[in-house]
Amino acid sequence: MRLHGLLLAAGGASRMGAPKLLLPAPEGTLLRRMALLLRQSVPGEVVVVLGHEPLLHRRALEGVRGIRLAVCRSWALGLSESLKAGLRALPEGPVLVLAADQAGVGPGELAALQRAFREPGVLSGLKGEALSPAILGEEARREVWRIGGDRGAKGLLLNLGARVVELGPGPWSLDADTWEAYVLLVRTLGWTLPHPALPRRGPPYPALLRRSPLFRIGTALLLYGRPGAYTGSLLAERDALRLLARGAATLLREGF
Repeated sequence: MRLHGLLLAAGGASRMGAPKLLLPAPEGTLLRRMALLLRQSVPGEVVVVLGHEPLLHRRALEGVRGIRLAVCRSWALGLSESLKAGLRALPEGPVLVLAADQAGVGPGELAALQRAFREPGVLSGLKGEALSPAILGEEARREVWRIGGDRGAKGLLLNLGARVVELGPGPWSLDADTWEAYVLLVRTLGWTLPHPALPRRGPPYPALLRRSPLFRIGTALLLYGRPGAYTGSLLAERDALRLLARGAATLLREGF
């Protein structure tokens, strides 16, 4: 059977305080980067699971070919719900499961997992610790429906005797859960990010421009059009993405 791909991108990014997967990356956004990586890495079908702010995230994936989107309406109940929603959308066969905020993962790590895969599955390893991404075999897929709450498949795979493959140190183990983690990721990978112009439109942009400094975050990140954030009409998805990219680039340049 062909190996399929599952990208988990449904969470609310509560630790970041803003839609972390829409932060800029050389490919456009973190979400787009990871969707392209997964599509290029597996021969089978690829499903991206969305949850929080699905329209905004869908906009970020426009033009990415060879993927299907699944919306998990119960995403707030935990990671297990997103995992199950994605598996329901895929045909039979092993599945490479990747969290979309693990933007340091590259094709080398995914290829290593595929070479090591045997039933019931395989997990990434760092200094003996089992991590994601992982590949779920057929037996693990049958058992995954027992998982509940904010748990992924790691415990299940370990209980089934899945192999843990040591991938060694490197940026693959970095994620983007917080602004500080995102900054570390950008610097470690040496990314040069665009600094797009602000959209020239009516409200709510004047309110944005009056804020000092623009998009200042401290430990929370980027107001981008949440209900109640501005007076006036809500941001269109395309403009919200541009504002988010501009805000992140500004903060990086200012050393936040």
